[in-house]
Amino acid sequence: MRSDVQVVNEALTLFAEGERGVFLRGKGQDIAFKAMIADAARYPAIPGTSALFHNITQDIWNISTIVERLHWTRARACHDGELRDKWMSYAAADIQAVHVEIRSVLDYVAQIVPAFCPKPGQLPDASFRKLLKWVGDNPNRIDGVLRSVLLEQETWFMEVRGTRDLLLHLGGFAIVFGGPEDGILFQIFKAGWRKVVDKPFLMYNENVAYFERYAALYLARLLMFLEDLATVLEGMFDVPVADPKTENYALGHAVIRSWVRDLHLLLLGTSDGVA
Repeated sequence: MRSDVQVVNEALTLFAEGERGVFLRGKGQDIAFKAMIADAARYPAIPGTSALFHNITQDIWNISTIVERLHWTRARACHDGELRDKWMSYAAADIQAVHVEIRSVLDYVAQIVPAFCPKPGQLPDASFRKLLKWVGDNPNRIDGVLRSVLLEQETWFMEVRGTRDLLLHLGGFAIVFGGPEDGILFQIFKAGWRKVVDKPFLMYNENVAYFERYAALYLARLLMFLEDLATVLEGMFDVPVADPKTENYALGHAVIRSWVRDLHLLLLGTSDGVA
């Protein structure tokens, strides 16, 4: 599995800047269009996946908007007394929402992958967790490269899934600490006030983490997974000669890029960030 610093470095290359601002590019952004117009002679279910790819794009936009709102609210809370009093509650709700959107993206992937397999009915499509378990248990019933790409996501996915399930189903909660001028300082707690986030390079102190670093890490993992997945899947159907060059603009892409860039610089300077 690629290290955190490798993935963050690669994710940075997916961001570019145009006249309208910062956008995402790459095969992960192009594939919705390619699936829509592909020759589906080999895998008849492929055209139906284009809507699912577009759903993933919508979730990425939602994440980007949440990140922009966090950034915007924090900046104004530094100078607005009324907003400052509400800042912690607003930010905690947004942090939970990011986890929900990431899980949604991955569950759409779980519905897409079976369409690219010789016997789609054999694969579960209810959730990404079930898909990973099936892929792990059935090494010879799915394309080997696709299997490797999927299983590479298991560690970080289980981390995000565990936090998301904790927040939504198991009584966990997010708390934001400090003032907005300190950054987005947070922690996820289990019952008994046991902390969840504890990777050394994400931490502000032994108990509190920087959400900017946390989000940069897991969004980099998500974006690179979508890029790797698209690279494998497009080889399974006929791609048009004139490939599209999608420029995916969204409100918070500039903020996400800055967070990923800052994390990359941090990881380059500390062995703690190298998996």
